[in-house]
Amino acid sequence: MNIFCAFLLSAGIANAHDNRLKFPPTNHFEEHLRNADPEAESQILDVRVVKALGSKGYDKVRLSVINHSPTAPASPDVTFTYSDAFQYRWKASFDMGVTSSSCSSSPALLTSADSDGDCLLACSADDACTHYVYDSAGADMKCSTYSDCDYAASSSTSSTYQKYGTNYLHSAIVTATPGTATPFTIDNTTVSVLLPLEDGPSSGIVWSDPCISGRWVGCSMSSFAFNHSVDMLNVLSTDPTWHYFQILGDNFYDQDGRLTKHFFNSLSLSSRSKILMTVPGNHDLWVCGGPDCGDKFDQYGHGLMQWYAQDTVASSYAENAFLDFTVDPDAKDEGWDTFEEKNKAENFVWYNKMGSVGFVGFNGAGLPNDEEKYFEEACAYMKGNVDYIFALGHWNDGGSSVSPQLSTPDLRTKLAGIDGCDIGDNIKYMDGHTHCNELQTAGEKEEVGFMIGGHGMSGCTQFGFAYVKSAGKGEKVEVYYFEEWDGSTDKYEDIKACIEQNGVDGCLQFATKWL
Repeated sequence: MNIFCAFLLSAGIANAHDNRLKFPPTNHFEEHLRNADPEAESQILDVRVVKALGSKGYDKVRLSVINHSPTAPASPDVTFTYSDAFQYRWKASFDMGVTSSSCSSSPALLTSADSDGDCLLACSADDACTHYVYDSAGADMKCSTYSDCDYAASSSTSSTYQKYGTNYLHSAIVTATPGTATPFTIDNTTVSVLLPLEDGPSSGIVWSDPCISGRWVGCSMSSFAFNHSVDMLNVLSTDPTWHYFQILGDNFYDQDGRLTKHFFNSLSLSSRSKILMTVPGNHDLWVCGGPDCGDKFDQYGHGLMQWYAQDTVASSYAENAFLDFTVDPDAKDEGWDTFEEKNKAENFVWYNKMGSVGFVGFNGAGLPNDEEKYFEEACAYMKGNVDYIFALGHWNDGGSSVSPQLSTPDLRTKLAGIDGCDIGDNIKYMDGHTHCNELQTAGEKEEVGFMIGGHGMSGCTQFGFAYVKSAGKGEKVEVYYFEEWDGSTDKYEDIKACIEQNGVDGCLQFATKWL
């Protein structure tokens, strides 16, 4: 038994199960997330803009597109060097389903007594399948797949899901001009990439634990979290002065990609064009929250690593120069409780620099020895190159689903002892997991740890985002917290209206200054 699972069994996974008892999963998508008619897939280019691994050069960016074609998007500016179908998980995209409906216009391709998850996988694997119907009536659940659908009225337990198509990921490393918006034309759409000047001002928005549905894990704020998250991010992204958007794990508590697709389907091109950084949380590996309840439907980060297309250390050695697919999560019908039997830690470790601030992202479920050499590599890159470093992770402690050696505060301590990252209070961290937004750790002279885990899940009854800002080399970094809702006071509309009119920096009166 590995150290991760041994620790977990000795300490228990109370956080995951306590929340499931207090807010049990609904086992279906909420009505406000569905349309009365089939949801149309957004025609906005589904682009990912990601800072390249620091060792590749400051002006390098990974530009990726997700579509339903094996052919790379047409572009005079980008030569896509990676084009492939999604591997292992999230192989196709689906809508959120239409309730009380079924398909009667054509015979079923397949009918079985399988679960919703089995039905989705069957439709994903069948090119002829365009819809599936799942009827959850008691113990007599039934799954049927179809090549066409008329959405005929049916029982209240029956829902019809539309498959948009097979997911393909196309990616390339490109060069952007720091300090100005660099345009890239892709499929007749202009994507503007704003990379801050090296050592110049930089800023970004940070979330963790965004919960928009109780489908798999109870979500206490699901009644408003989706609309508030989408609308606030789209309004924030009309402000061109900030550069990056970070999500620190438990990204929408999504097992099969439907919630993530629904969220991105609602984003503007400006939101999609911000530089995206993410790390996995426990619910991105096992949707229930811990390895003791993992099963064959869990993504083990495979869906996340392709959908968010981060430029990780795996890109420096993988045969495809991007992601490491050498661990097939389905090779053994066992080991669902062990991360390293289902994925590679290297797919989630990355480091880069924005302006004068360095970032190190990692996977708290990875074994220390798998990631150690990359932390040293990251610190060698940071040495004399940045004023501040933020360690970005999900887990705030050694509780649910994480070895204590790899909590985010402990990673900060580990990095601070490595040459290049030994910069005192100027090495900081941000995390989530415990669903609160608060100052977490004080250093010798100033705060060094920040939690931003309140974004829809139960915990401290907080919903908000952090804003990290640096004026450039030689200047102090600042961290602000915008609380949109605290269980009694709702500032969402006031904050959104202010930002729409004045940009983020013009609305700091609504924020609490953490640093």
